[in-house]
Amino acid sequence: FLEGLVAKRPGAVLIAGLAVVVLPVFGAGGIEMKTKIQDMLPADNPQVLSFTEIDELFNGGSTVLLTISGEGRESILNAAEVLVEEVRSNP
Repeated sequence: FLEGLVAKRPGAVLIAGLAVVVLPVFGAGGIEMKTKIQDMLPADNPQVLSFTEIDELFNGGSTVLLTISGEGRESILNAAEVLVEEVRSNP
């Protein structure tokens, strides 16, 4: 059946093929991706309110964990204090 259709009406098959490829492109133009929790839930949702409060309090959701190792507790504490001062002076 299909081979006869292609042989008899190649132009129509070509146009139908192009339509199958081109029309979804126009439909996909309206698709948008929302990845923020605030965009996916109502603004008065308790989880959104908590997330927003924490986000504002800590200036974003980025977290950096550092491990300080060394010999002796005193040297580690001194290194940690120096590191804290450096981080605070270079936001």
